[in-house]
Amino acid sequence: MNIMSSKKVDDLGRVTIPKYIRKHADIHPRDEVDVGFDGTKITITKRHSTYLDEYIRQITKAANNSLNITVDEYNTLVELLNKVKSK
Repeated sequence: MNIMSSKKVDDLGRVTIPKYIRKHADIHPRDEVDVGFDGTKITITKRHSTYLDEYIRQITKAANNSLNITVDEYNTLVELLNKVKSK
């Protein structure tokens, strides 16, 4: 599948990846991507998520679908998981 879109680069060098491309590439908020340059093309490749990344994504999804914890409890949980992930 070959999907193309023209976008402008903002003053900070950012480009927004269109929603339909993110959907097809399975790219979600806070996913990590690799950006490469081969002399003629810039490529963006989704990094494969770790088990912990997926766990955080599922907790976030559950929280958005009325998990019975407070916002502070949720934020503390995500912070702790991110600390574990960064080690």
